[in-house]
Amino acid sequence: MRVLVTGMGGELGTRVAQLLEARPEVDEIAGFDFMPPRRRLRRSTFKRIDPRDRDRLIGFVTEFAPHAVAHFGVYEPGSRMGSRAAAASSEECTVNALGAAHRADDAIEFFLAEFFDEMLCRIAETETDQHFVTRTPRPIRR
Repeated sequence: MRVLVTGMGGELGTRVAQLLEARPEVDEIAGFDFMPPRRRLRRSTFKRIDPRDRDRLIGFVTEFAPHAVAHFGVYEPGSRMGSRAAAASSEECTVNALGAAHRADDAIEFFLAEFFDEMLCRIAETETDQHFVTRTPRPIRR
């Protein structure tokens, strides 16, 4: 199975790619983002593509012709852009990536359900990264 991971440069996209690399039924993994993955990936192919660059994105996805898509390509409001711009950019990424994947293979599986529920549980169980550790917020002092 060939799996496309959108948002592979983000924390969650990188971890999902790592978990996919350990699955024997996954033959190839390719992903894209505007920033590189946050951890080492051994079997995955990564392309640095701005998800809003429709032509490059469609070319990459069409050439890869995935059997399945793990969609984590979203912009976080307040991180790099405001809420409206983040929502618009996330929607543009979704339409471009999933549309291209569907054109490449109309039998594509868009999955996040059981397969990724299992992966997300494994991330939560094994991750010691501060992003996944619940902490009690400290009061802000001025």
